[in-house]
Amino acid sequence: MSSYNADGVPLSDGKPEYLELSDDVKDLLVKQISTAVEDVLDSMMHEGTKDAHWRSKMRKDDVEYYEDRESVTKGQSRFCCVSATDASVEDVINLFLVSDTDMLLQRCRIMYDNLMDARILSVLEHPSEEHPMRSSYVRYTAFKTPALLRNHRDMCVVVATDVIHRPDGSTVGYCVWDSLNLPEVSEFDVPQGFIRSRMFRSGYFVQNSGEPNSETKVAYIVGIEAGGFAPRLAARYVMPRFGAVLSRVVGHLRRKQLDPSTFAPQAEWTDKHKAEFCQCCSKHFGAVKLLDTRRYNCVVCGDAICHACHHVEEVEVRGARNTTVGICVGCNTASRKQSRISRWSSRWNSSISTDSTESSTRSLPI
Repeated sequence: MSSYNADGVPLSDGKPEYLELSDDVKDLLVKQISTAVEDVLDSMMHEGTKDAHWRSKMRKDDVEYYEDRESVTKGQSRFCCVSATDASVEDVINLFLVSDTDMLLQRCRIMYDNLMDARILSVLEHPSEEHPMRSSYVRYTAFKTPALLRNHRDMCVVVATDVIHRPDGSTVGYCVWDSLNLPEVSEFDVPQGFIRSRMFRSGYFVQNSGEPNSETKVAYIVGIEAGGFAPRLAARYVMPRFGAVLSRVVGHLRRKQLDPSTFAPQAEWTDKHKAEFCQCCSKHFGAVKLLDTRRYNCVVCGDAICHACHHVEEVEVRGARNTTVGICVGCNTASRKQSRISRWSSRWNSSISTDSTESSTRSLPI
């Protein structure tokens, strides 16, 4: 495993980047993660409109939180953070598909702002033509902690990913991980200056009902043990930290959908100074000068919009740093390929279809 200098920079000299595991160890890891996947799917997909497994705790910053009080033992805490995205199930799971170390680092930095190191130590199953989203591997990650804490944290887990297309038309995806428990394998020892964080039956569960214009629900499941990320702290106070990770994932997916190459050319934008009403909500701008300063153009469709319909979003620009742009409500919440009428109708149809399919398709504990 890696060693680190005083600045927290990983030093890998003399350490293997990839571990050759025996067949017995691989079989043990495959069995372990298969059991974890089965448990996660069972807890997230069972039928019924009421869920005794997950109990609602709170809602904060567009993320809902649920606590698992049924399958934990003393010293354990398990909960899930739930949000939604317009991205497909495959787009979400692709963030966790087995890759090389450079790509893993890039993807992990999307989720964590305190990442020190990330590497794939061993691959148990590569994606295939028949199952392009199915993979399993051993992943190591290290995280920097605040200066008040003496030791940094690291984590060594076995991971499994896959996407399942169900007969009812819905799509389910998962990235599940479980901490290793292999004291006989010295390569998995805890580096000096670190505390090993342990997670169980954790990861991402993703589902889309398959209904037209339906959103993809994303649940970040967190199972932690005493001595892990937050020993002796109540789960309620730890939840927002993990909810922020989920928000970073959803934000990244939203930025990917906002492709600058599809934005309306500035020459085609509506003249906001001549517009009499907001082209998003139809409110009249009025003749008051103060209101004239609160008119904007949506960079996606070019419409003139009011302050209430103006949302600032971060977009990814190739070869440059991310930049912020102004986008109207319609373009911010729906696919850029839809017309204005279909964008607005999709928002209403999505909420209606979600309500009507909730009892027939068990997705997330909402």
